[in-house]
Amino acid sequence: MKTRKQGFKTRRPRLENSADAQAQGKANSPALPRPFAAPALVLVLTAVYFVAGKLGLILASVHASATAVWPPAGIALAGLLVLGYRVWPGIFFGAFLVNITTAGSVATSMGIAAGNTLEGLAGAYLVNRFANGVDVFLRPQNILKFVLLAGLTSTAVSATFGVTVLSAGGYADWADYGAIWLTWWLGDAAGNLLVAPALLLWSVTPRARWTRRQIVEAVFLLLLLLLVGVVVFGGFLPFKARNYALDFTCLPLLIWAAFRFGPRETATVSLALSAIAIWGTLLGLGPFALDAQNESLLLLQGFMGVTAVTAMAVAAVVSERRSAERALRESHDALDLRIQERTRVLSIVVKELEGEVLQRLRAEKELQGKTEELSRSNTELEQFATVVSHELQEPLRKILTFGSFLKTSNAAPEQEERQYAQKMEEAAKRMQRLVEDILNLSRVTSGAKPPEPVDLDAVLREVAADFDGRVAQIGGEIKVEPLPTVKAENLQMRQLFANLISNAYKFRKKDEPLRIAVSCRRHKEGFVVIAVEDNGIGFDEQYLDRIFKPFQRLHRRGDYEGSGMGLAICQRIIMRHGGEITARSQPAKGATFIVTLPA
Repeated sequence: MKTRKQGFKTRRPRLENSADAQAQGKANSPALPRPFAAPALVLVLTAVYFVAGKLGLILASVHASATAVWPPAGIALAGLLVLGYRVWPGIFFGAFLVNITTAGSVATSMGIAAGNTLEGLAGAYLVNRFANGVDVFLRPQNILKFVLLAGLTSTAVSATFGVTVLSAGGYADWADYGAIWLTWWLGDAAGNLLVAPALLLWSVTPRARWTRRQIVEAVFLLLLLLLVGVVVFGGFLPFKARNYALDFTCLPLLIWAAFRFGPRETATVSLALSAIAIWGTLLGLGPFALDAQNESLLLLQGFMGVTAVTAMAVAAVVSERRSAERALRESHDALDLRIQERTRVLSIVVKELEGEVLQRLRAEKELQGKTEELSRSNTELEQFATVVSHELQEPLRKILTFGSFLKTSNAAPEQEERQYAQKMEEAAKRMQRLVEDILNLSRVTSGAKPPEPVDLDAVLREVAADFDGRVAQIGGEIKVEPLPTVKAENLQMRQLFANLISNAYKFRKKDEPLRIAVSCRRHKEGFVVIAVEDNGIGFDEQYLDRIFKPFQRLHRRGDYEGSGMGLAICQRIIMRHGGEITARSQPAKGATFIVTLPA
């Protein structure tokens, strides 16, 4: 037979022999990377085969080379499945040494060795080809194939070769061919069904990682197995009669191993029970003890083979179910993880979409506000242009009219000329004030500086100091409470308070001393509220919106000085700082202007 140059063929096992073995994963069969590993394994296999063969032939009765207990068959099959076909010389030499030292000639020993080797190779090939190789005990249908191929079919090769060679060589009577063949075949079959599974399963999963509870349970199972085996097959019964058919009492122990542990432990328990049963039967005890030793062993091996196969099938079903449950759990966990991941991603996407929608709504709202503000600004600009045109044209007409008078009235008295010039000067000054107020209004937004911390208390006291002289002349006073520091533009805050105090001074009562009071309170939503209160002439609140528009007056132009721009400038300053301004008043009962600024 040709051998391959690479290492022995190994398989990654998928057997589940305990709960810890499932968690641990699968172990790899030992690889043989070194060049001298194969000869060493061949020698080891030869020695093991020889020792097991000599022990098995001790029980031979129908012929010196045929026994009903033949463990080497299982050793050979397991070795070829785990180590590969290239270790076949170990089987051949082991079988040759067993037979040459037992009975027969060199030729018959070589013929028997050839039959044993072909049996192992055929069984390993059939199992690898049709029963999933070393993973044969994972599924019940593969176990049935193993029984048919390795337990019943391949073993016929060795029995046929061996008995034929012995008979042809004159070392066996042809009349005994059938009895010797049956013993040979059944011994090899029992070896494959009892020894091979245990060796194969322990070789592919050598580590038994049990919990402490499983170890205690395994020890208890072995002790109970020993007790039941001794009672059933050892004759230790509390009855006078012996050899009752109590072999069925062993089945629960095998089922226990199958359900609680796995195929590996089940095969081990079956092998241990077989050893106890052989011991008791050889002593003439137990349900299979007959007058003829060979018949007793044949019946026992048949029973143990069927029992072991049944238990292994149950263990495979349990193992397959555990694998399915584990796969289902893993799939479920993987599905949960995928669902959680998809949910998380979906949540992120939803949040992003919500943020985008909110941002878009905010942008649309801002755009709508800008549009409304632009429309309002355009309307105000049109109104402002109309008012400015009207306000500027009036003094301009006066200047032009009186200038024309001066040009055409050559004979006018000097006093009239001075009156014309004075009226022209007043009109020009009024136009100058209008222009200055318009510029001040435009500077609120166009010339604004970035906000900075402004001490309103210091600003207000400086502004009040500027008005103290004029207010004192009319017997009035200005009371100022402490004000906080806010982020604003210093110059515009100064202009704001100056316009409010100037407005109170301008619309005072002629027959009553002027009283101006400035107070402050902190709004609960983080705003500062400043109130500028006076005891002036007041106004009707139905004109509240009108007083904050440019050039709007509630009185005739000659009654009170000013252009009507002061409160409009105040409103622009407050709006730029994110606040608002309003007023409360009644005619002849004074007015209170309320300024709200962010704290």
